[in-house]
Amino acid sequence: MESLDLHTLRKHYQSGMLTPRDVVATLYERIRQRGNDGTWITLVPETDALERAHALENKTDLPLYGVPFAIKDNIDVVGLPTTA
Repeated sequence: MESLDLHTLRKHYQSGMLTPRDVVATLYERIRQRGNDGTWITLVPETDALERAHALENKTDLPLYGVPFAIKDNIDVVGLPTTA
């Protein structure tokens, strides 16, 4: 999968070319390929991320539907360590 801007990502979702699960799976594969390069301190387990993406697949009316994101490690997120 090439790098996609938000407009193109939304078009691919609407056409059925991609699902949020496809995007999450691709992102985790790219992270594995890079190895431990210090970019990620903590990752949500891939199976959890895939389950969350799958749960979104019928909620296409959400404004940020299927947009992957990262949260800086000094922001509190339930269930993840905070380093600050």
